[in-house]
Amino acid sequence: MKQNITLSIEKEILQKARIIAAQRQLSISAMLGMELERIVTDAVQYEQAKRSAV
Repeated sequence: MKQNITLSIEKEILQKARIIAAQRQLSISAMLGMELERIVTDAVQYEQAKRSAV
């Protein structure tokens, strides 16, 4: 289930992000969602690897 969130971002960063998203044919929302998913997945995999190494 998806949920909307509100973010506060510097205008300069948002302008650059819009350009990057457009180049990737994505919305800002999709691009941020994908990046957050990557960060969470990496963190979970790291914790799993750390636990199995002990």
